Amino acid sequence: MAINTIDTYISDKISDILNGFLSSRSTLEDNILADLPDDIVEPFINTFGFNSDGIANQEIPVLFTFPQNKEQGTFILVQYEGSEEDKDNSSLGNLQSGIYDYAEGDEVKEKSFVQVDTTGESPVAFIEVKNNVYAVDNILEISGSENLAFKDNRIFVPYMDIYKSFNVPVTVFYTVFRKHRNGGNINHKDVMGYGINLQEVCVVDFISNNQDTLRCLSNILLAISIYLRQTLEDNSSIYLPTISTQGNDLIQEINTASNSITGQQLFYRRLTISYKTTQILETNAGDKITDVEAEGKLDV
Repeated sequence: MAINTIDTYISDKISDILNGFLSSRSTLEDNILADLPDDIVEPFINTFGFNSDGIANQEIPVLFTFPQNKEQGTFILVQYEGSEEDKDNSSLGNLQSGIYDYAEGDEVKEKSFVQVDTTGESPVAFIEVKNNVYAVDNILEISGSENLAFKDNRIFVPYMDIYKSFNVPVTVFYTVFRKHRNGGNINHKDVMGYGINLQEVCVVDFISNNQDTLRCLSNILLAISIYLRQTLEDNSSIYLPTISTQGNDLIQEINTASNSITGQQLFYRRLTISYKTTQILETNAGDKITDVEAEGKLDV
């Protein structure tokens, strides 16, 4: 548990989903942009779609501020709009949890597959995930998975012959082992969490100075919102996310008489993401926030 930066999380996910769409010409032509005219779709894909080397003629950057380059007419802007306390779900004394282990991270959902190590005397079946495992919560395809052994980023499962000839897909719910910035695992320690429940809003603007490009971006925005909704629901730090879309208005702060004349007027589609989250400050078990403040330091 820690302070969450949800806008960064949203930016990263939008970038990943967008790049996934732009790297698949068939997905764009046959699905997302199928109802748009060819004379709009083809120039868009030729400009922003990835070639076989994974390179696009022009990037659609995902930014937190307006680009300094005036030639950048198409981009995505992520903005944290604000928050307010969720008073209906506030806790007494701001205590958000009992005693828990400082090394315990967030629960994540990850798709993987079963592999087999045949270098030893007997074959060993395992699932490799992206993070070091603190606890296995559930593997949908394997019963009794909460009792499986694990080490680092590997979860060991009972061996079956099918694993040797076929990569059996699995969906893993597990708790991540928290890490220091240098990559090492955080040590076990009993801590308590003090914090605040918040209702937050993040807005994502898909922006272009070209209306045809914006029409394509509008469809991509809707497709991203479908994937993003599921991604937000799978994040244990976010509760009750809702997504709405608006806009094709001029962005008034950017458009002036001079840049409109030169064709630099900007149009947008807006994705508004509302959600609840709990921001937590951790202290050693038994400490109080007032004691930490008096000491002038945080002992974690």
